[in-house]
Amino acid sequence: MKKITTAITLVLAGSVAIPAIAANQDSDSAVTVQFHEPDTYTDFKMKPIESQSDQKALEKQMRDRIQQIAKAEVPPQYHLDLNIRDIDLAGEFEPENGPDADNVRIVRAVYPPEIELDYTLKGPGGNTVSSGTRTLTNLAFEQTLKSRPNDDLFYEAELIRNFVSEITRPT
Repeated sequence: MKKITTAITLVLAGSVAIPAIAANQDSDSAVTVQFHEPDTYTDFKMKPIESQSDQKALEKQMRDRIQQIAKAEVPPQYHLDLNIRDIDLAGEFEPENGPDADNVRIVRAVYPPEIELDYTLKGPGGNTVSSGTRTLTNLAFEQTLKSRPNDDLFYEAELIRNFVSEITRPT
């Protein structure tokens, strides 16, 4: 799989025309995921105090989920480069609720997930089709009806899935 890395800071309002092609079915498509200074992210941890290895494991889990999504959504011969600049996972830790709650992430509507990223989508010839900076969030995230058994990154994966679908959708 080819890997390309980039970081661009533009704000995009809509999607760009891409020829109607089936979702990625071969290995010609690629996604590159970079985490820019993850130790400065708003909230990217599964417990209040995490070790360096816990953080690396969470990055790997997030990268794997993004690659899985891109494999299904990015058209053949297109390349998507993501530079993740900030993550605020859905929910928060509420230690004020007692010692039994200090290691539990409480998911409430007031704690929506948010991901800030730079992206570049390149077409078959290597030309940039779409690029920019986005802040992904879903204020109605709790109303997502899909099942999410044992999926710590369900809400964040949905943000990425919707975003990738939007920028690769034929217009």
